This record gives sequence, structure tokens and C-alpha cells, in this order.
Amino acid sequence: MQRFAFGAFGDGCYDGRMTMPAADMSKLPTAEKLRLVAALWDSIEADAEITLTDEQWSEINRRMRATDADPAGLVPEHEMRRRLGLSP
Repeated sequence: MQRFAFGAFGDGCYDGRMTMPAADMSKLPTAEKLRLVAALWDSIEADAEITLTDEQWSEINRRMRATDADPAGLVPEHEMRRRLGLSP
């Protein structure tokens, strides 16, 4: 999984501590918000054991079948990143 480095806190890098009040995040550009979400998810993914319910697995499988049935409807990762303003 891609990890992002970003400078939302004024010093050019994120050091793992949340120092900005949540209300201030609403002023960030969408691309910066997405980088924050990605970093947060990566930190959860790295140290948490996530257990899915049967219903969640069913939904994942349903979405995978839908993707397999219509691959033309997919957006390539590089295009998604371009649309979101993220670097490749």
C-alpha cells in the first residue's frame, strides 16, 4: 500500500501527532484531506487486527463480482490519482 508524506501541519512533515484542531481541517484542500485519510488508514492497518463480519465479506465479494462483470467501468489508478490531485 502506498504511504504518503505530507505537510499539513506547517513544518513540512507529519510526525505522527495530531496537533491541528479538527475544525481547521475543513480549510484544507481535498487532496490534502485525502492524504490525511490515507495516512490515518495506513496507521490503523499497520497495527490493528481487523475482523470482518459475514455480511462485510459478502459485500466485498459482491463488489468483486460486479467489478469482474464490468471491467470497462473501472478507472485506472493513475487516472483516479490525477482526478484527485494526488501524485502518481
